[in-house]
Amino acid sequence: SVIIEYWDRFNEDGDSITLYLNNKPIVYKKLLTKVKQSLTVKLTQKTNYLVLHAENLGKEPPNTATIAIKDGKKIQTISLNSTLRTSSAIKLVVKDKK
Repeated sequence: SVIIEYWDRFNEDGDSITLYLNNKPIVYKKLLTKVKQSLTVKLTQKTNYLVLHAENLGKEPPNTATIAIKDGKKIQTISLNSTLRTSSAIKLVVKDKK
């Protein structure tokens, strides 16, 4: 399992997003604010894709979101940009435990 946090790190301008994990919506039409929102998801595949879909462009295009992935050992933070025509994605690979 990983914790996914998402927020508007730069200008809070009315961006709304939908997040998909392996083509299934896990966050639906959420307004981004400076306040971090989070959810815990189980990665059921070896290779997983988290896709940011822009529901709108806010007042300042493109739609921007900051995503943090916490796996219990590391935190990876990335800023993603999406338009109404293109989405951004993060590839999450589950490594074998040794």
